[in-house]
Amino acid sequence: MTNATRFGEPSGAGDGADLAPRWLEWALLAAALGLFLWRGLFPAWNRLHTDFPNYYLAGRLFRDGFPLDRLYDWEWLQRQKDSLGLDQPLVGFVPLTMFSALLVAPLTSLAPLAAKQCWLVFNLALLPAIAWLLRAITGQPLRRVALIGLLAVVPLQTNFLFGQQHLFVLFLLTVATWCYFRERDVGAGAALAVAAAVKLYPAVFVLLLVRKRRWRALASLAVVGLLIGAAGIALFGVEPWDVYAREIVPRAVLRAEVTDPYDTHMSSLAGMLRRLLIFEPELNPNPLAHAPWAFAVLQPLLAAGILAAGLWLMTPGRASPARERLDWAAMLAVVLLLSTGTPTYHLCALILAAALATGCLLRTGWVAGARVLMIVFTALCLVTQDWIPDAPAGWRILTAYPRVYALTVFWLLIVAAQRRLGGADGAAIDWRRAVRFAAVFGGLVVASALSWSRHFDGQFTATEHRLARVDAGWPAAHPAVAGEGVVFVRMNESGYLLDRAPTPLQVRRAPGTDLFHPTFTPASPEGWVEVAGPGGSRVVRFPRDAAELSIGALPAVIEDAGIPAVSADARRLGFIRWRRGRGQLWWLDRATSTERPVTGPEWDVLDFGFFPDNRVVFAGRRAARTGLFVVGAAGETPSPLAASDRPARYPQVSPDGRWLAYAERDRGNWQLWLLALDNGARRQLTRADCNSISPAWRPDSRNLVYATDCGRGVQVTTLAELRAVP
Repeated sequence: MTNATRFGEPSGAGDGADLAPRWLEWALLAAALGLFLWRGLFPAWNRLHTDFPNYYLAGRLFRDGFPLDRLYDWEWLQRQKDSLGLDQPLVGFVPLTMFSALLVAPLTSLAPLAAKQCWLVFNLALLPAIAWLLRAITGQPLRRVALIGLLAVVPLQTNFLFGQQHLFVLFLLTVATWCYFRERDVGAGAALAVAAAVKLYPAVFVLLLVRKRRWRALASLAVVGLLIGAAGIALFGVEPWDVYAREIVPRAVLRAEVTDPYDTHMSSLAGMLRRLLIFEPELNPNPLAHAPWAFAVLQPLLAAGILAAGLWLMTPGRASPARERLDWAAMLAVVLLLSTGTPTYHLCALILAAALATGCLLRTGWVAGARVLMIVFTALCLVTQDWIPDAPAGWRILTAYPRVYALTVFWLLIVAAQRRLGGADGAAIDWRRAVRFAAVFGGLVVASALSWSRHFDGQFTATEHRLARVDAGWPAAHPAVAGEGVVFVRMNESGYLLDRAPTPLQVRRAPGTDLFHPTFTPASPEGWVEVAGPGGSRVVRFPRDAAELSIGALPAVIEDAGIPAVSADARRLGFIRWRRGRGQLWWLDRATSTERPVTGPEWDVLDFGFFPDNRVVFAGRRAARTGLFVVGAAGETPSPLAASDRPARYPQVSPDGRWLAYAERDRGNWQLWLLALDNGARRQLTRADCNSISPAWRPDSRNLVYATDCGRGVQVTTLAELRAVP
């Protein structure tokens, strides 16, 4: 038996039993195609929607030579969107890799909608290519392969509607599968490496290659992965990857803390456990119980159990063609089941698993199993967000994850087919190997549980010190103390606006306009805020105690400026001007209306604050990592502030001039620190495995209001208060 016969197209004449009568297959195919065109392609063609603007914006910034180390900063990216006039209320790039931007970068010379239409044409071209490959892999007729793909009409619809990249990943996975079954291991490993560069989850197929002892494919994946990594550093630089590896991957990818981790629409096993077992006063006020320790045990136990079962049920080494296809399909199902989220478009990859498993079942004569599998697959793909409750409480939380249950049943049906087909040689269980296997995964469970326990340690202590605010479910950041109240930036479905606690602030603004960084001083009845919109940012003035603001009627103080901060005597207003993504610090003398640069163009200033004597402390860099620097009142050369050798940001001097509060990055998280300006003594204020940023002093110079994402998604901050000075 040749390799081409053994691992290429399934042996035997014909295409196996029929899934359904041919006329019914053709009728279902026509109906699914019509539904896809009506609900997917046509609406996608005429509107941007999310998520294509995220890719487009990142690709445009890369093409224009912007530094991308702040690509994962939501507000910075939103500001770039506003400047370009991109017709999209919100943008964000967490947890995408920068290669996602590279795919779209060649299209960014076009207008956004035209670029999306080109991307849709490319995706349409992928459909027949995927169908041809699946026909070659499974030996099934083209109509059946097309039907299986189009039964995933909702995943395909959302992939096209949002301009997603999951169909491209499906194509790469299908290429890897085609190469794998034709003994072209170098090609299989290379295709998996490219797929993992776009979306990380294909990297888990390393475990399948190890289990199957396909060492050439594994080596190819490693070598091509290293080459892709080197190319990524050459294209984007080291700093963006450092931010991605330290700040984004540990929480957004590995711990499923991306956007709102309690969102039922993400439909993940980890999300369901989090919704059941962790109390978050704003995002999840009604769990079944607040038991982080139970989550820390159950999540790794279930995840490792599913992964261990999936790998154990595979035939180690070579197996029959049918069994090889079932093993590959099962691995893909397990990867998606353990994913940090399975919104509808993620299920595009499941088309490959469905085609492999269905073709195998039909060829081996288990027609009933193939039909049940297709029913479950169709039901799984038809679950839309409209079917999922937004805020279930208690035991009702279990009803909000139908996609998790359907995906589990889909995997178990493939497992049943694996058991029915048997192993390659029918050998008895090697109990010695089984014990080693169990020991390895038992160790992983214990290590993961301990890791989760350390991660949760201290994350929920700040919940009792949260600032009470209206509409508290939306992220809030950049607090500024105004008398007894706190004005802050809040995100909603239309962008970023100002709000106030405890008395709400009503704001009216034009679409496509965002507000950032309010600032106040006790010496003035006014406040200042950045207004970002098409063409750039400007600083406007507004009454500090106003109950309602109309942004369009507010007087502009400085054009081409953002991130304002005012001196204690209100005589100077500092601001930042950006050139190609790099910030230069300026100040305005309000008495003479004179603007003056404080730092040269070689600096990249991120944020800053005033001393009571009008000196400025800022976070910035020239070539090295971000640190803290001080500029005298006369605008001398910046001198470094000996606070820490770690990256530092968000400096704020207390009103009495004795203390500096700031944040420094420690093991991927931003923690608040306090520096005594008279003797240089430092004290850490926050320690939990999450971010605490943007401190703002109360007038007493003892208490701090700050933004934190503890117990929430990475960068999805809310406001809390702590006693900084005893």
